[in-house]
Amino acid sequence: MAHTLLTVVIIVALSITLLSIRLLMGKDGFGSADVDDNPALRSRGIDCPRKQDEQARRKGGLLIAEHSKDKARSAKLD
Repeated sequence: MAHTLLTVVIIVALSITLLSIRLLMGKDGFGSADVDDNPALRSRGIDCPRKQDEQARRKGGLLIAEHSKDKARSAKLD
């Protein structure tokens, strides 16, 4: 039991150490998790969910003034 526990602790410690080295020494750490920064998704035309929601609301005339950067345009829709 103690041998198994020691092995698990060593594996976890080694993993954390290697991940830390990658994070500290790498160019951009783990990179961006944003959808807009992923070239494969961009090539398929997939945008950030917020952008897609805003575009759908603009298209359908459901844009809410409080949530929009373009308050003048949304005021005209009311």
